[in-house]
Amino acid sequence: MMARLLYIGLAAAAIVAPLAASCQTPSADSTLRAGVRVRAVRVRGSDVTGALVSIDDRGVVIRSPSGRSDTLPTATVGELWRSRGAGLCSPNRRVGCVIAGLVIGTAGGAGTGAAIGRAAARRDRANNNCHDGICEIHKLEGLIFGGVVGGLTGLFIGASVGGEHWERLASPVPRVGFVPARGGGFTLAWSRSF
Repeated sequence: MMARLLYIGLAAAAIVAPLAASCQTPSADSTLRAGVRVRAVRVRGSDVTGALVSIDDRGVVIRSPSGRSDTLPTATVGELWRSRGAGLCSPNRRVGCVIAGLVIGTAGGAGTGAAIGRAAARRDRANNNCHDGICEIHKLEGLIFGGVVGGLTGLFIGASVGGEHWERLASPVPRVGFVPARGGGFTLAWSRSF
């Protein structure tokens, strides 16, 4: 019963975490001024990040940290993001996140491994297969294996998360495309995100 609840909890966390991470809403205040750090996501090509120089109907001008200015035609910019500042796990603070990931991952993995080992021990006890202390060894194996796997996973996650916080702004260019129609077929649609 305990293992089943644990599996249900892990499945729910696996579903909810990505959904919560993807629920960033666009900003209602989309005013920009020169000098604000922005990231322009191009329709084709690489992203451009730097300080905003200007934005108008013709394009977005961004100055990179090296001092070079890039002029992006409005039609090539798919999304525009404004920096909200360094996050808790920005490059200057990465060590704390790596340690936290290692500790949390090890604790979570050891707990999960112990629960799975305990379920295996119960199964062996029910089948009268507990000779030479094998049931206690199952618990210990689960604890150690789960702790190692959880610790490595937490270490990886702690090293790769975080960075700068970004806020999506209104798209500088409207989108035109085909969308499925109710009665079948496709409809030509025009949209602009806010």
